[in-house]
Amino acid sequence: TVQVMRALAAQSPPQFSEAYKQTKGQPRISPNGRLLAVVIQFRLFIRDVETLQTVQLYAHDDEISHVAWSCDSLYVLCVLPRRGLCHVWSVEDAEWYCKIDEGPLGVAHARWAPDGRHLLTSSDFGMRLTVWSLLDRSVCYIRAPKFPEAGIAFSPDGRWLAVAERRDGRDALGIYDADTFEQVNHFLVASTDLSDVCWAPAPAAIVGRAGAADTTSPDWLLVTDGPLQLAVLVYRRDGVLVARYAPADAEDPLGVRCSEWAPSGRMVALGSFGGFARVLTAATGHCIAHLLHPTTLRAAHADGRGRNALVFREVLLEAERGRQSAQQTLQELAESLPHVDVLTRPTRFEPISMAAGSIALPQRSPAGERDTALPKIGVDVVSWSPDGRYLATHAEQLPTVLWVWEAITLRLHTVVIVRAPIRCVRWHPQGQALAFCSASCQLYLWAPTGMSVLALPDELRFRVHALSWVHFKRINITYNFGELQ
Repeated sequence: TVQVMRALAAQSPPQFSEAYKQTKGQPRISPNGRLLAVVIQFRLFIRDVETLQTVQLYAHDDEISHVAWSCDSLYVLCVLPRRGLCHVWSVEDAEWYCKIDEGPLGVAHARWAPDGRHLLTSSDFGMRLTVWSLLDRSVCYIRAPKFPEAGIAFSPDGRWLAVAERRDGRDALGIYDADTFEQVNHFLVASTDLSDVCWAPAPAAIVGRAGAADTTSPDWLLVTDGPLQLAVLVYRRDGVLVARYAPADAEDPLGVRCSEWAPSGRMVALGSFGGFARVLTAATGHCIAHLLHPTTLRAAHADGRGRNALVFREVLLEAERGRQSAQQTLQELAESLPHVDVLTRPTRFEPISMAAGSIALPQRSPAGERDTALPKIGVDVVSWSPDGRYLATHAEQLPTVLWVWEAITLRLHTVVIVRAPIRCVRWHPQGQALAFCSASCQLYLWAPTGMSVLALPDELRFRVHALSWVHFKRINITYNFGELQ
């Protein structure tokens, strides 16, 4: 189900649209923020974000696994993996479309190049990465990419393409010109089992080892090692190793699960499978902070001036005084229905003081993992705010707890405890608001001043599993993967 929420002024309540059906993946918002691509079985609907009315409808002959927009929002890409096909549609011209066929090699993943006129498709079994041009129908190949989706990244300015490769049992990086897709550099990487590569944000181009401007090495890449080796490396585009971090830490023997550059490009945040979060300096690779996620909060988590972190706990709303007995009866009846559970009931946040003593945080129950193939461990979210002032983290061993840290002091700022495991965390692209959800009927908004809950209307009581912001308008897209509650 897809729904649009428009955030108005702080004094006005949010406005919600009607709920619209979807059956596959997540809805994709166009880069200009005006259109929304929604998949329903074999059909792709293009809707207007303001009205959610259908602008275009494209029918396919098989299931769609992935949808992507071009940078100018004029074309939309659909991947049909079972047929080894990709379809490209024009939003302005319903008669125009392009069909890409990889033949017996199949299509494992597809993406747009930054110019919006070239496509990159990854074949099954890591055979090749194919570049297709919509301008002159030319095709070129990049051999032996290590992964179909990970390990392939364009630089922020769109000039370069980095591809992780595995040849002769060793990891390597290939650097390609994003205009011609010709290889300009190729070098081995000092990793055991490279898992991903990511370009530094644009501001990092002027950060040298001493913090001064360094125009001779404008492009840096972060290389993370596999899940069994805690190691990250920072390379320049010319193959020079800038920094390396590979501690021999017996308390955290597992590798990196997630990583993210700070917006300034000066720092990198890491989350490991061992349950630790770290902040590194990109120029030297020194660890400047270990961000712990203890099961018990104590006054020791105060900052240098003795200020304790803010703690908020989600609780059910108390019954209003003087409520009619008939309303209570209807509520009790609704809660007794099989398809309605406690996660559909309205809630609020109450502050908790650490002055009285310690606060025990809810931990993941081992009984809930008996039927899972892989245990949920480690720090799975490290996310910087767009202005670089805050860092949000989430650890699987404490699934209902969200942590927010001050980036300047690296002190704990806020701890939020909700009733269900957190599913999705998203910063507002132009502010300090942090939205997250926990498969309940509420959206949660954090700000440096406190917490708030946005409850879905009574007629749209479905669980929110994921959300995203529209860049140019404060609209939130929410959806779930099940039946409408």
